[in-house]
Amino acid sequence: MHRLKSLNQPGLKYKVISFSHIDEMEQEYFSILQRCNPDKKLFDRYISPLSFKIPESIPDAQSIITIALPSYHSEVCFKYSGLDYNLFIPPTYVGYDDTVEKFLNFISLDLEPEGYMAVKTKLPQKLLAVHSGLAYYGKNNITYVKGFGSYFQLFSFYTNLPVKEDNWYQLRMLERCNTCNACINVCPTGAINNSSFIINASRCITFFNENENEFPEWIEPQAHNSLIGCMLCQHYCPENKNVRQRVDQKIDFTEEETLQILNAKVPEELNSDFRRKVDKLDLIGTHTRFADFKRNLLILLSRSNNKKTRFTTQVFP
Repeated sequence: MHRLKSLNQPGLKYKVISFSHIDEMEQEYFSILQRCNPDKKLFDRYISPLSFKIPESIPDAQSIITIALPSYHSEVCFKYSGLDYNLFIPPTYVGYDDTVEKFLNFISLDLEPEGYMAVKTKLPQKLLAVHSGLAYYGKNNITYVKGFGSYFQLFSFYTNLPVKEDNWYQLRMLERCNTCNACINVCPTGAINNSSFIINASRCITFFNENENEFPEWIEPQAHNSLIGCMLCQHYCPENKNVRQRVDQKIDFTEEETLQILNAKVPEELNSDFRRKVDKLDLIGTHTRFADFKRNLLILLSRSNNKKTRFTTQVFP
């Protein structure tokens, strides 16, 4: 795979597998789903968009590239009622769509002069990365890459470039997970089990705070910890000891700006300069996502005491 010059750079890891594994991966994925028994909302949100079909734009696909790029959480400080609230966004959200397009452009520039091409996939990224040998599953259903912990983003592309060395492994879990229950102990909703990497996704906070419905009563207010997704099992995982304090970006919002967010019904009501600042969080592309963002922010602001003294509220130690 010497042709992929753009991927041979420090701080980035990738693997290539043969397209011939696509049917096996599809069967395995839906076998796992049967064991999970996801409800309709979860299925529609996360599973329906996936596809194992050969894209019409690359009918001669021969290989699949899976890439892991280090990515760290974002810290966002909101001032509200005289208090500072330091909140978090997990590594997988900010800048993802833009980075996909950048990688597609880089790979295409490598391949097109030799008559090859690349196309984005709609495959389950974690399953693909573990099968390729790039990653391991954790007990929390999050994947881990050596040197990155779970702080990275995954991307994958079909190409019609022939495979010189096929990378294909059986699904595997981190060895540490056999004797560690840190994620189980810290999960506030009991979504993680001790027997495998398959979790009860319908009890995971991420499922609820990425959707527009109100939170169920059985989720305690103190369980909320991130503006989107959840950071608890990653933050307390010993595999992330050397990376969990790293931050990609820090953004501060004044009290006036915080109130603008809370009072706006749609993002278009924010002035253009402020909207650009909010867009750095990469959370409000549509009205629904903006509503989710506001709802999540409100519950995080209300989860702490309301004393009118100045202090910093941090979710993690």
